[in-house]
Formats: sequence, structure tokens, C-alpha cells
Amino acid sequence: MKKNGLIWLALTAMPISVVAQEFTERNIENVNPIIYGDVIWLDSDNDGRKEFVLTGAGEEYGENSQFFKNTSDVFEEVMDLIEPVQLSAMAKADFNNDEFEDFIITGYNGDINTTHLYLNSGDGDFEQIPLDINAVTNGKIDAADYNLDGRVDIIMTGVDTNSTYIAKMYLQNHAGEFVEQEMDLMANYFGDICSFDADNDGDLDLLLTGFDLTYAPKTTFYLNNSLGGMTAVEDAGFMNFYFSSSAAADIDSDGDLDLVINGINASFTAQTTVYTNDGEGVFTEVEDEAITDMYFGTIDLIDYNGDGHVDLFMTGYNADSDPVSVAYDNEEGAFVLNELLSDTVIDVAISGVEWSDYDNDSDLDLIITGMNIDGERAFRLYENRTFEPFYVGLEKNELVQIEIYPNPNNGTFKIDFESQITDDVEIEVYNTQGEMIYRSLEFQHATIDLSGIAKGIYFIHFNAEIDSAVQKIVVN
Repeated sequence: MKKNGLIWLALTAMPISVVAQEFTERNIENVNPIIYGDVIWLDSDNDGRKEFVLTGAGEEYGENSQFFKNTSDVFEEVMDLIEPVQLSAMAKADFNNDEFEDFIITGYNGDINTTHLYLNSGDGDFEQIPLDINAVTNGKIDAADYNLDGRVDIIMTGVDTNSTYIAKMYLQNHAGEFVEQEMDLMANYFGDICSFDADNDGDLDLLLTGFDLTYAPKTTFYLNNSLGGMTAVEDAGFMNFYFSSSAAADIDSDGDLDLVINGINASFTAQTTVYTNDGEGVFTEVEDEAITDMYFGTIDLIDYNGDGHVDLFMTGYNADSDPVSVAYDNEEGAFVLNELLSDTVIDVAISGVEWSDYDNDSDLDLIITGMNIDGERAFRLYENRTFEPFYVGLEKNELVQIEIYPNPNNGTFKIDFESQITDDVEIEVYNTQGEMIYRSLEFQHATIDLSGIAKGIYFIHFNAEIDSAVQKIVVN
């Protein structure tokens, strides 16, 4: 069983009961920053350590693709694994159902457009497979099971080898072949693909944004018939965008997926808009949302502060065409600027961003690349320290290990103590108002059942005869 939430019980250490959020930059050698591309995290050999892949236009607009293997928390580049491309897009999924993550890349290799599937061998190596499907530049690619047959399918948009805007769906058959579907999807480039279950019927619906065949910004929303057939919804109420980004998540915690979209609108100005979902795929624009208007970047709806609510992180150009990176905490369904995180993360546009818990400490870390304010390509990896407890007077040789898992959780979780602890440990759980909601004495192993408590942040106090510690958990 994978265990998360590693903490340490420190002899005579005085715990600080408020756990602060902190993002720390980590230096990775030999990374070539890119624009007009993408980045992903993936666990290539299911060892619990995440690798990363980036692909796009490097210095002098050269084709660039890199794979960095995570070995004992050291990132090392694996040479010649991926075809160098630019103007590229990338997606990850388990394409052949072998329980290992694969990835797909489409882009320009300096000669022609190509699309390659990289199948994971299970030992950290990948087989490069050219696919007999379209290949695009300045587009997007998404990989998911659109027809609910248990196999991963593909949607791509962008400019094909004939310099034509396209939007294509390919369903994977039992032989592993990707079969193009006769479907009238909105052809576009410099747009985005957002696949999500808009109407809570168990299949993935589709939102396409971008510069369409009429050379205008466009947004089209499709409902899935559960067989992969997409029907455009007339008068869906969305603004039209290109140089666009989009993301779906349950922003207001009402059980359905809402949307954030940004880009250049029909008036050719930057705009960011939040849309709430009524649960049946009908969306309403949120008025007076004080969010930076942006374009040509990324949107992520993720819980970066571990409070059980999805927050908002965006990169791109603002209305003054300056590259920016901005973060917004979700406070009861409304986004509030997180100035500390926004000031910490490098400002980039024409960017690639991916969040994942690469170091297995139960919070989401950030990898980011793009064009900075000086017009140079930049790359950063930020480690999220939200779930790291800290102490006054802590000495490493005094540490005794405790593990809490899972964290976040649904109110039920386990605690394991190392065998060196010979006394009962008092466990107290406090809410953010300082009220104790649980107390028990435990020895070496404990299962804590707080099911039914409200979602949110809680603090666990551990007290032995001369030992004490505090750790933060999230109930969601």
C-alpha cells in the first residue's frame, strides 16, 4: 500500500501548529526551456517517482524534446528517447491497458509534421510508434476513452501537413488501431481541448476553442452520446476565444464540473471567464469575478494548497501583453488572489505547465516553462511544501518516523508508528478554529475514523511523554 503524509516525531522539539504553504525552486541540470510546446509528469516504471517530458521550440526555434528520469530523487536526461519536435502538443494515458503510463506527441520535426505514440515497456523504456493519423502544429491533443469501451481514444486540433485547420477524433479499436471518425468538429488552431463530463451522465463531453475556418475566435460545446458521437450545443452561452486555454473542475463544490476559459475574445482583447454548471451541462457566466484577463498560456484547476477545494493557476500574457503567472485560492467558490504564490512563480507565456505530486509528500508540485519578461525561454520546477511540518530546535538524529495515509482523505485514515516508540501516543485532532474534535491513545498502529466531519483542513497533534509533533491533513 502506498503511504503518504510522512512526518517525524521529534524528541523535545516544539511544534509550530500552523503549517505554512511554501514553494521552493529546485535546480535541474541540462533542461532546455521551450515555448510552443508542452510538458507532462509521468511515472514510467510505477516506482512512485515521477519523471517529466518536455517538447517544443528551444533556442533559435530549434526542435527540442527531452525526457528526464527520476532516479533516487535525482533527475537525469535520457538521451535520444524522443524525436525532437516543436509547435507541439502532448498527452499521457495508458493506451494499451498494461497499467503503465504512455504518451503521445504531435508536432513538426524540422522536415514534416509527425505523430508518435510512445508505449511504455514497464521498465522505464519506451517504444516509439509512428501513427497513421494526422499530425499537427500549433494545436492540441487529448487522450481519453470517449466511447466507454475501455480503450483510450484521441482528439487533436491544429494545422495539418496541408496547412489546413483540423479537428479530428480517432477511436481505438480492439487491435490498437486509431480509426478516424466522420464527425463535424470545429476545425481550429491556437486553441484548446477540454474533455469533461458536463452533464453528469458518465461520458466525456467536449469544449473546443480556437481560431476557426472563418479566421475568427470561436468556442463550440459538444455533448457525447456515450458512443463517442459529439453533438454541438446551439447557443451554449460561451464567449468565443482563441490563443485560448480552458479547464474544468467543481469550483463551487456542488457536484458538477464548472469551467474557466481565457484567451483573445471576439473584440480581440484578453479575457478570462468563469462559468458555473447547473449539473445538466447548462453554464452561466460568473459576474464580477476579479481575475486577470489573459491569453496564450495555460489554465489549471488544482488543489495546490491542500484544503480540499480546487484553486486556479494561470500563465500567459495579460491585457498589457506582459507574461504573468497568477494563482487564486478558492474561498467558498470564489477565487481570491494568492499574492505570495503569484510573486514566487516565474512569469511566462506561450507556456507549458503541469502539476503533480512528484515527491510523494501529498501536495502538488509544479513544472513550468515558457517565454519570460525578458523574451527568453525559462524553465522552473517548484516543490510544494504545504504538507511538511516544521519545528523549533529540531535535530535530525532525534527523529522517529510516523506515517499518515491517505492524505488527503475522506475522514478515515491510518497512522503507523515506528517500533522504537514504546509508549502510547496521545492523538488529538483540531479544526482550524482550534476546537479539539477527536482524542485517543494509540500504540504503533491506529485507524482514525472521522467520517461525517466537514471538508477542510485539520491538525493532528501527537504527544508522547517527551515527544510532540503536529501534522496537517485534508478531508475532502
